[in-house]
Amino acid sequence: MYQVYWIELIRIPGQTELAKTPLNKEFDGTKLTEVIAFAESLRLRQRTGDPATESAVSFVTYCSENPNSVGHPGVSDPPSSYDWQKRRKNMPAFRPKK
Repeated sequence: MYQVYWIELIRIPGQTELAKTPLNKEFDGTKLTEVIAFAESLRLRQRTGDPATESAVSFVTYCSENPNSVGHPGVSDPPSSYDWQKRRKNMPAFRPKK
């Protein structure tokens, strides 16, 4: 699954000022080409448009998430046989000078 996020200036009925409104669009996990094309179309609007006018675009980004993931995102606990230490075992511990 992919999500494209962007901010657009939108006129809210009854107000005179434009409001920065966060928007998003969801894509299927097999549609990466469409995601990139959509994000690039938003970036083209961002480059060519006046940043203070209605429908001006800023902050265009996209991300993905694997809905079929079997574990928690991030780093998992290492196995008990994993014996890595930041400090080498043969080196003395660092002690700051006083």
